[in-house]
Amino acid sequence: MLLGLKHAALAVENLPRALLFYKKTLGLSPYHTNDKDWAMLSLGATTLSLVPQSYSLHPRHLGFTVEKKEDVFLWHKKISKTKGIGCAPVKKHRDGSVGFYFSDTEGNSLECIFIPYRSHNQNATKKKSTSSEARILVVHGSRHPSSKEFFENFLRDCRLHAPQYVWDLCYLEMQKPPLGSSLKKIASKKQITSIEVLPLFMAEGMHTTRDIPKIVRDFKVGLSLKRRKKLKIKIHPPLGTHDIVKDSLIAAVVLA
Repeated sequence: MLLGLKHAALAVENLPRALLFYKKTLGLSPYHTNDKDWAMLSLGATTLSLVPQSYSLHPRHLGFTVEKKEDVFLWHKKISKTKGIGCAPVKKHRDGSVGFYFSDTEGNSLECIFIPYRSHNQNATKKKSTSSEARILVVHGSRHPSSKEFFENFLRDCRLHAPQYVWDLCYLEMQKPPLGSSLKKIASKKQITSIEVLPLFMAEGMHTTRDIPKIVRDFKVGLSLKRRKKLKIKIHPPLGTHDIVKDSLIAAVVLA
């Protein structure tokens, strides 16, 4: 399934000048901006490539995104069989994305692409992450077995998109591990200097305003003074309050 039209590539005359405009004026975030012949910026779940006009290997196009790499190959197989449609081979790009170019019936340039939400860095190729940053997903918990399976798959996808972090998943009720155990496990890794706690809740409530902060405070009290000074723990607001999440939920509700 196509997730949406969430990628585009524009030709630019002056790449540094264009980057400055899109970052400073429009507020896009750098995604992959270290190369001289190409750059990618992001705004929420949408990405924008900026390509010098002289670089003919990267045409201007609109991109349909997919959920996982395997979907790219399924779409390539389908589109390749469509008569009158030009379709290039699947290619892995320098930022970790995977996709292929094709044209519609009117000759417009399109792309089917899987894009990680964060660039794959060198940690992605290592069996054991050496990152100093960790992220803990906090879920309420449920007695139903499918709930645990759902969030474990969600955790897997987070690792896929952002392998530069050490990830973990925990629960507040009815399932294990609890948040305190997760904090202890992550903090036991000496290289970890930062933990971000991400509550997978729709809105603020007693769990997010009282329970999670108390568990974090109690955990920090149990640390040695030396470890406490080196370890930063940040609790994020419920992810349901994020603009991207709200926008996606409105779309899902309206289109249901």
